[in-house]
Amino acid sequence: QAEDGIRDVERSRGLGDVYKRQTNYILKRAAELASDYTYRGASSLLSKEISDYFGKDLIWYWVKKIAKVLEAKEKLRTQSILNNQNLSSQSPHPKAIIEIDATSIHKQYKGKPTKENLEVKLSICYTDIKRKNKKNCLENKIIYAGVEDTHTFGNNLYSLLEEKLNITSIKDKLLIGDGDRWIKEIKNLHFPDAKYHLDWWHLTRNIRRAMRENKRLNTLFLKYLYEGRADRIIDTLATKYRTLTKERQEINNLLEYLKNNREGIYGSKGFEINKIGSGAIEKNIEIMIGRRFKKQGMSWSKEGAQALLKLRVLKQNKEDWDNFFKELKWN
Repeated sequence: QAEDGIRDVERSRGLGDVYKRQTNYILKRAAELASDYTYRGASSLLSKEISDYFGKDLIWYWVKKIAKVLEAKEKLRTQSILNNQNLSSQSPHPKAIIEIDATSIHKQYKGKPTKENLEVKLSICYTDIKRKNKKNCLENKIIYAGVEDTHTFGNNLYSLLEEKLNITSIKDKLLIGDGDRWIKEIKNLHFPDAKYHLDWWHLTRNIRRAMRENKRLNTLFLKYLYEGRADRIIDTLATKYRTLTKERQEINNLLEYLKNNREGIYGSKGFEINKIGSGAIEKNIEIMIGRRFKKQGMSWSKEGAQALLKLRVLKQNKEDWDNFFKELKWN
């Protein structure tokens, strides 16, 4: 594969003048196809469109090189915004919702699948929900994703939202997460004035898992939750934990989860938009990650997944996508 890639690259350098004049168009189209199709599929489609051969390894090489440019621009933006302590621009938006979650994809090492996974973090932010054509549409939706550590992901997410929305100046913010510690770390560092809301989909799933042997308690706990009496769940669990042995560990896990996220169970109370779950981000995880990275037999290196993910995120905003390739300097 490496030799094929080298041959592809050498062949690309020998393209005729007509292709040299259209380099940015070819790169843009290759990136667009690779973000939606497998590299083999992108190779076939691009070769047919341009009437010349472009191997899958060449497209893979291009994607990684384009992603390096993207990440460099991202790093400059993040450094610039984090170093500017006097953020004075006022956002025109009165409110914003930030949803954060993560999923896993299969990992590979030196081209071979491993038993390990890569964690992919993803966030969406929007300023309102409008009903259009019988569907809920997110206004001013911004997506960010990365195969990154929490610190890098948080910094990059914050700088993107500051650039696009002046997020710091928006007073009414709601951040929705599943209770994981890393999400709270991002919230406390970059969005300390935001309300935190625990996603009820994850909450109800955890209740059902722990109470699968006791349907009566499961029904009772969900009733308490929707009646605004989640503290009753904690009190009941504390009692059950002392008396049961069979489900002791599962009950203890649920009890700790609820205690650690007590302040977020009704975190959206008083927020103008009624949000009890993170359905929007679950859908975007399926679209952004599931449809391209989780097909049968697929596995990814961290570098490869990160590069392709950056392109898929950029492609969500047509204006940003077009401007990037207009300004792209290819060496």
